[in-house]
Amino acid sequence: MFEDLISKLGMTLKYDDFQGGPGGYCRLRDEKKIIINRRLIGMDRLKTLCRAVSSLELDDVYILPRVRELLEEHGD
Repeated sequence: MFEDLISKLGMTLKYDDFQGGPGGYCRLRDEKKIIINRRLIGMDRLKTLCRAVSSLELDDVYILPRVRELLEEHGD
């Protein structure tokens, strides 16, 4: 679900091990990415993903109703 949306936005989703936070949206040179801490599980992973995606411009993008509900519930 989220992978399709992120791809539609021209971004990549990556799970990585790191310390210092749960992850989120970032730009590295000309690449837009969402990086999620691989150590997160369950709802923590979902909430981090929702916060990252909800911080983006989504007005012109079709979002599945269930994904939109999750973004509204767990996003910023």
